[in-house]
Amino acid sequence: ATVHSATLQVTALDLWAGGFGLYGADAGASADPDGDGLDNAAEFAAGTHPLEADTDGDGLSDGVEVNSYSTNPLVADSDADGLMDAEEVGTYSTDPMVADSDGDGLSDGEEVGTHGTNPLSADSDGDTFADGLEVANGGNPLASDSWRIDYIRNHGAQYDLYPSNAVLEIAVGQAGFAISNGMVWLMLQPEWSEDLSSWTNAGDAVLWSLPVDGSNAFYRVRAGH
Repeated sequence: ATVHSATLQVTALDLWAGGFGLYGADAGASADPDGDGLDNAAEFAAGTHPLEADTDGDGLSDGVEVNSYSTNPLVADSDADGLMDAEEVGTYSTDPMVADSDGDGLSDGEEVGTHGTNPLSADSDGDTFADGLEVANGGNPLASDSWRIDYIRNHGAQYDLYPSNAVLEIAVGQAGFAISNGMVWLMLQPEWSEDLSSWTNAGDAVLWSLPVDGSNAFYRVRAGH
């Protein structure tokens, strides 16, 4: 009698398949026993369950997550924004890989679950103030505050603001004017603010010097655009 010997080669994929009870044709690298669009080799690489089409239970099959959206098939909420991946894709059309789809400072989950705002619009009420800015400052992101702009425009003096066509008559020695050796020096510093309370320099100051004749003089500054 002649006895032939052979070496049995067992791969990591074979051991993995056996661990899930897969044998024969179902254990092959290209087999897809759960029909989720990922073959065993891909499920092995992703760490997903070869017999569960939706390993993380988020409503998207493992194959759709990996092949279509690049979401994490092991995590139901890939971007940790409070919405499950299937909700983002199927219900709200938000980006399952971006926590704040519209970039307004509120996560998609906060917009949908807490504030009722539109996660695809940075300014749900169309008042030129971003939803996140309104929420952060105690405003209502669903109620237009555009009237505030008109109020500030019409009552600018209350905020030390003046419209571009305002003409101010300023006496020498007031409002930052200084006289030295027969010259008047005027420095204008543009500033910006988000709340009309706290102001920060915007760019470099502009300095003018003009000769002054006599002891009294008046100047007026016309604001431009």
